[in-house]
Amino acid sequence: MKVCVAAALLAVLSVPARAAPGIGEKVYGATVEKGVSEVEFRYGRLVGDYADGEDGAVIEVSHGFTDRFDAGALFEVEREPGESRRLEALGLEGVLALGHIEPIDTDVAVYGEYEAGRDAPDKIEAKLLLQHRKGPFDGRLNLIVEKDLEDGQ
Repeated sequence: MKVCVAAALLAVLSVPARAAPGIGEKVYGATVEKGVSEVEFRYGRLVGDYADGEDGAVIEVSHGFTDRFDAGALFEVEREPGESRRLEALGLEGVLALGHIEPIDTDVAVYGEYEAGRDAPDKIEAKLLLQHRKGPFDGRLNLIVEKDLEDGQ
């Protein structure tokens, strides 16, 4: 009963989020397939209040060069409320599969990306990718660290 009251109270008191989550973001897996090329399109849209009409799309092209290394390029397009779409960033990324942790049956990889922003600072991003697959279940966890670069860095 206490849980139901707490859930109802939280639902009544909740307010729209004021932060824009990564629109069109992806949760990466920790496995790489040699010789497999991918073209991917991701789209996300925010609605409500001042974010009404904000959207973003990412076009990503990647290729598995070995059974441990995948590299790709991405193009990020965004639209702010009341404005037209424009190219926001170009990026280069790579995934390096590190191996498999047997006791917890989990694949491990690292991800690195350099993104050149338009009217925004360039940034670098690193992720630790963890993936556990069992039958139809595919659980993924990406631990992310990101840093905006100042001019000349």
